[in-house]
Amino acid sequence: MLWTMTIPPTARQARRRQAFALAVLAVVVALVLVLVLVLGGGSGSSPKRLVPGGEGDGVYDPLGYDSGHEQALARRAAAGYSDVVYEKSPGGVVATARRVARWRPLIERAAKANAVDPDVLEAIVFLESAGRADVIAGGDIDGAAGLTQILPSTATALLHMHVDTARSKTLTRRIASAPTAAQARKLERARRKADERFDPAKSITAAAIYLAMAQKKFGRPDLAVATYHMGMGNLATVLSRYAAQGGDSHPSYTQLYFDSAPLRKPRAYDLLYSLGDDSSTYLWRVLAAKEIMRLSRADPHKLRQLAALDRSAGGGARRLYPGGAPAKKPSRTKPPRWGPAVALRFSGSARTDFAPDPATLAVLAYIGAGVRAISGPQPLDVTSAHGVRLEVSRRYVSRRQAQAFQFMLDRLQAWNLIAWGRGTGTIAIVTGPEAAKVLPPAAQIVRDASRRV
Repeated sequence: MLWTMTIPPTARQARRRQAFALAVLAVVVALVLVLVLVLGGGSGSSPKRLVPGGEGDGVYDPLGYDSGHEQALARRAAAGYSDVVYEKSPGGVVATARRVARWRPLIERAAKANAVDPDVLEAIVFLESAGRADVIAGGDIDGAAGLTQILPSTATALLHMHVDTARSKTLTRRIASAPTAAQARKLERARRKADERFDPAKSITAAAIYLAMAQKKFGRPDLAVATYHMGMGNLATVLSRYAAQGGDSHPSYTQLYFDSAPLRKPRAYDLLYSLGDDSSTYLWRVLAAKEIMRLSRADPHKLRQLAALDRSAGGGARRLYPGGAPAKKPSRTKPPRWGPAVALRFSGSARTDFAPDPATLAVLAYIGAGVRAISGPQPLDVTSAHGVRLEVSRRYVSRRQAQAFQFMLDRLQAWNLIAWGRGTGTIAIVTGPEAAKVLPPAAQIVRDASRRV
C-alpha cells in the first residue's frame, strides 16, 4: 500500500492560498454581475421597464432616439413618410419627376449662389408644386403660390419680392378665361411681373435665399428645411422647450423629432405636433422627394416599378413588401392575456380568428404598452389580427387615448415598421418584417412593460 504523509502549509503559504481564493471569488462575482446586467438575471429580458415614449432611470424605449443611429433614423423616417409623396404627386411620381427635372438648371444656379444643397432645393420644388409653376394653394392668390409655394407676406417682408395681389388676382381670372393659348401666355407673362412668385427663376431663388437665412439662424441645414413649412418662429419655440426640459441645446431635427414624446420632453412634443403632420414630418417628406429624384436619374426603371406597386397595392406593399407579401400564414391561437400593462381588448374576429405573425404580435404589444403608459388603463379595441394585418376600432374612451394611439402609429411609421390607414370605423395596420428585428418579442415587451422601477 502506497501512502504519503500530508505536510501542513506554512503560514506564508496559507496566506497566499487564501489571497488567491479571494481573487478567484472576486472574478466569479464580477462575471455573475455582468451576466445579470446583460441578460436581465437569466430571463433574456432587459432589467429596465419598457415605456414607449418614456424617460428616466430604469426606463427604456426600443424606438427611442439613439445618437449612434441618427442617419439610419432619418432614412427610416423618410421611407416611412414617403407614402403621401407617392400618393399626392399629380400624374404620379414619374411624371412629377420629369416636370421637376426641367427646372434643374435654375435650381443649381440658385443653390450655388446661396450655398444650399441643390438636391434639397429640388426636392422642395417637387413637394411644394410638383414642378408646376402656376400652382395656387386652394385657388387663393392670398395663399401660397408658384413653384416653391411662397406666401405673399413672406415674399414681400422677408424675401423682397414684388407681389401685387390685386393685380395678380385680376390676371389669374383673365388667364382662366383666355380664348386662346397665345393670349393666356401673354397674360401669364404679365402676371410674372406683377407677382414674382409665378416667375420660376425668382421663386426658386427666393426659396434658396430662405433656406440660407434659416440655416444661418439655426446653424443646421436640416433645421432650415424643417422651418420651410412650420416657420422659423415655431421651430425656435420648439427648440427652446426641448432644451428647457433637459434636451440638447443644439439638436439635429432627427434628435428633436425622435426624442420628443408625450412622456419625454412633453412640452416640446405638444407644440411640435400641434403644428400638424405636415409640419412635424416635412423634413422626412423632403428627403423622400429627394430620393425619388435620385432614382429618376440613377434608376428610372426601379422608380417605375415602385410607382406601379404603389398604385396597385398601396404604400404598405411598396415600402414593406416590394417583393410580395409573406405567403406563410400563422397558425390560429387564442388572444393573449397580457394583463394591465397592455391596454388592449380583443373583440370581433380577433376573438375567433386570432393569428398574427410574431412581428405583428410585437407591434400589437408595443402599441398596447404605449397607450397604457400614456393615457391610462382603458383598453383599445382590437377587432382583427391575422398575419401581417391588424384592425383597431376608432372608438376611443377619451381624447387622451386617441392622441396616445396616434403617437404610437406615428412613431412606428417613422421607424418604417408599419403602414396604416383610416377606415370608416377602424384603423387598418400592416406590419413590416423589420418590426421583428427592431422590437423585442411580444412576451418580452409585456414582461418589461410590467416591471416596477
